[in-house]
Amino acid sequence: MPTPSQRAPARLFAALAVTTTFGFGLLVYTVGVMISPMSAELGWSNATLSAGPTIGLATSGLLAPKVGRFVDHHGGRRVMVIGSITGAIGVAVWAVSTTPVLYLAAWLVIGTGMAMSLYEPAFAAVVKHVPDRRRQGVLAITLMGALASTIFLPLASWLLDLLGWRQALVVLAVGHVMVTTPLCVSWIPSRSTVTASRPSDPVGAAAPGTESPPSLVSSSRLRRITIVKVLGGSANVSVGIHVVSFLIGSGVSATRAALTAALLGLAKIVGRIAIGFAARRHAGHTLLTACLCLMGVSLLIGVVAPTIAGQATMIVLFGIGGGGMTVAQPLVIVEQFGTRTYGITAGRISRMSSLSFSIAPFAVGALVTVTASYVVPWLLLATGCAVAAWLLPHSTPRADP
Repeated sequence: MPTPSQRAPARLFAALAVTTTFGFGLLVYTVGVMISPMSAELGWSNATLSAGPTIGLATSGLLAPKVGRFVDHHGGRRVMVIGSITGAIGVAVWAVSTTPVLYLAAWLVIGTGMAMSLYEPAFAAVVKHVPDRRRQGVLAITLMGALASTIFLPLASWLLDLLGWRQALVVLAVGHVMVTTPLCVSWIPSRSTVTASRPSDPVGAAAPGTESPPSLVSSSRLRRITIVKVLGGSANVSVGIHVVSFLIGSGVSATRAALTAALLGLAKIVGRIAIGFAARRHAGHTLLTACLCLMGVSLLIGVVAPTIAGQATMIVLFGIGGGGMTVAQPLVIVEQFGTRTYGITAGRISRMSSLSFSIAPFAVGALVTVTASYVVPWLLLATGCAVAAWLLPHSTPRADP
């Protein structure tokens, strides 16, 4: 039977996978289901409602380096526990919001929870606790995370129909805390490392290790990777938040739109599995380039083929590319900068990228308000994906000593 030290990595991966899945489902995807009923009840515009996720993502980005540094030094348990509880509190405030000011204030709290419970701190925890199994850890977390939209879009839509949007948010927030907090406390270690049960993961083994993390001022590679994440992340977040509204605007019923949008999560699983296997033979930057190109092409399909089949094709292809991008990005960071200061390095990238692509959902909402169409924002996001693929560094630095 496996020893406790052999079971520890699997438990860590399971706890982080559940926490991030619930975090994305509650803090990122649920708002897409709630935009239309909130607008109908409160009379707020799409742009006003989209400003909430924008503030949340910006707050998350501002806090990312501090969270990453904390995980580098102290591990992931406290961060993930506090993040889960904080995010749920923010959603509870959102549920009682009657004015835009209170709604936007709720997203400040939600953004703090995002910074402490989504992929960046989870990946940093994997690299901190089991660095020689980082590829397996990232893949396990993102495979389950891909189900966030598949689970939470239909669930949120069902609770919305059953209880109304306010009560639905309360139920989701309470369930979030009840599921994630015990797992984090029990299965994420408080000490700095976990004994791994497998030999060193070859992916990223040739990456350079540095005692001090790179800065945006001194490293052109870091600047380029940050821009790539800005552009690719803008597309990923914007489509995730607006896909239900996009489908409803095309004449699809709310229930059918939620079910169709759930294909996004299933497609992300396919993309992440594909990248997980491909990473054994191909460099992370090659895989990330392919993902960005696929995302751009899928958005163009959504523009030129405004039919049910075209929309479904767009969602599936975008999900494959976006899901694969989530796995490839941390591999690229390890390739370029090593594992020793992964948390702070990824946090610096996340701070700049989150501050930038947090504007994207609001910008998409504003453009839809002005043009009454998703054509212009989809074209802009597709162009951003193409530019990101062109900018990504395609050389691997020297190996770790």
